[in-house]
Amino acid sequence: PAGRVEWTLVAVVGLALFAADYGLIYWAEQFLDSGLTAILFATLPLVTVFTAHGYLPGDRLTPRKFGGTLLAFVGVVALFGDHVRLDPSKAGPMLAVILAAVCAAVSAVASKHHGGALHPAALNAPAMLVGALALVVASLAAGDGIAFPRDASTWAAIVYLAIAGSVVTFLIYFSLLKTWSVTSLSFISVFTPAVALLLGFVFRGEQMTMLTVLGATLVLTGVALA
Repeated sequence: PAGRVEWTLVAVVGLALFAADYGLIYWAEQFLDSGLTAILFATLPLVTVFTAHGYLPGDRLTPRKFGGTLLAFVGVVALFGDHVRLDPSKAGPMLAVILAAVCAAVSAVASKHHGGALHPAALNAPAMLVGALALVVASLAAGDGIAFPRDASTWAAIVYLAIAGSVVTFLIYFSLLKTWSVTSLSFISVFTPAVALLLGFVFRGEQMTMLTVLGATLVLTGVALA
C-alpha cells in the first residue's frame, strides 16, 4: 500500500473484517448453533445493498435487487428454520453476528471504493496482520492470553482455515471486487450454508428435506433475480 488512503483502507479492512467480523462470529458461535448463525449472517446482502446505495454511485438499490436479496434471505431461513430455536437469553451473541455482518459490509464497500488501484495481495496481507494484532490485543485485554492447539487434528483445521479459507479465499474475493459489485459478492453469505448442506448430504449422509430443497431454490432464485 502507498499513501494515506490505501493505508487507511488496510486499517479499516483489518479492524472491521479480520478482527471485528471474525472475532464476533467466533465468539458468538460458542453460544449459538451454526444454523442460527447462518441465518443471522445471511443479513449481509441486506446490509450491503443499503450501504452500497449510500456510498457507491454505481451500485444503487433497485426494487428488483432488494426483492431478490430479501428472497435469498428467506431461502436461508427455510434451510435451517425447521431446527432453529430462538433463545432470548442469547440476544447478545445474536446481535454480535448481525454486527459482524455490518462490519463485513462496511469493509467490502470501503475496499470497492478506495482499493481499485491496490493489488489484492497488497491489501490482504497487511490487513490480515492488522486484524491478527488487534485480536491478540483483545485476547490479552479479556484475560484469555494466548493458547496454542495441542493435537494434530486441530492444527490441521487451523492450517486449512488459514490457507484455503483465508489467504486463497480473500485473494479471490478482493480480485473479484475489482470487477463485480459488492452486492453480488455479498451473496457468499447465502451460498455458504446451501453448499454446506449439500456437502453434508454427499459426504456425511445427512438427510435432505422438502424445506431444504425449497430453501436452496429460493436462494438461487433470489440471487438470480438480484
